[in-house]
Amino acid sequence: MSWCPKCKTEYENHVKTCAECHVELVDYLEPEEPEEYGEYEDITKLCNVASLQEATMIKSLLDAYGIPVLNKSKGSGDYLQIVAGVNYQGVDIYVPVSSLDEARKIMNEGRIEEEENVETDPLNELNTKVKNRGRLAVYLLILFFLLIPLVIGLISFVFNAVRNGL
Repeated sequence: MSWCPKCKTEYENHVKTCAECHVELVDYLEPEEPEEYGEYEDITKLCNVASLQEATMIKSLLDAYGIPVLNKSKGSGDYLQIVAGVNYQGVDIYVPVSSLDEARKIMNEGRIEEEENVETDPLNELNTKVKNRGRLAVYLLILFFLLIPLVIGLISFVFNAVRNGL
């Protein structure tokens, strides 16, 4: 495969120049230097969360404590978020290395409070309802694709056995 050194687009081997940038393609891309994020050049991954909404909530929490946060989707996660409305690959949350311990402490304190208020939390109730709907959908699929054809086959077998006098 060939790569454009400017826009990082991948091309077939027979292509020699980038269609967008009009530069000559290379066989190998040099690893990228980490991007600078303001005055914080050294960032590290704090955690990975399942949804953009959860990442936004964590970002708001850490921003309230003065900890800068960078949310970054994995692979084609941003594209999936736009097209499908959900990012199945999750969102990575990055913080400055100097703030990592404080961010972890804040995250752990939030989990302890969350565990204490499990029964009164409306978001927890909503999450439980969504999980239950997902389980119901799986059960209905199993019923539709496995059990119904099995019952139809059994009825057909008994009907043919009775008709043929077995």
